[in-house]
Amino acid sequence: MLIPSLRRVGAGLFLALSFLATPRPLPAQQAPAINLSGEWVDYTTGLGQSRWTLMELGGGRYKAQQTGFGNATGVATIWGSHLRFDWVTRDGYEGHADFELAPDGRSATGTETITKGASVPPAQGRLEKLP
Repeated sequence: MLIPSLRRVGAGLFLALSFLATPRPLPAQQAPAINLSGEWVDYTTGLGQSRWTLMELGGGRYKAQQTGFGNATGVATIWGSHLRFDWVTRDGYEGHADFELAPDGRSATGTETITKGASVPPAQGRLEKLP
């Protein structure tokens, strides 16, 4: 009777170890709970303000269109509480902005950087979502 009991335990242990050793696919990135679509005012230290319109593309990505400054276009991407804009203007400027969203998802603070077209230090920025 002892041998059949060991077989059952051994089979169960083998099954459990097989389950743990089987590679699992990484979970798909879940869409953020906060929808960032809409109008945002961007206050940039030393430069003033502009407006960004975000339109959801899916997968945490947004088409971004700026009104003011260089009228940039680009993509905004969110993962967790981090929001990143990658943008370009028609007259050759390029850059990015990295923000941390407030818990309510209606404002963010961060750094805005021009990477092509001008040699200026990064500026502090603040975003506020319009109602």
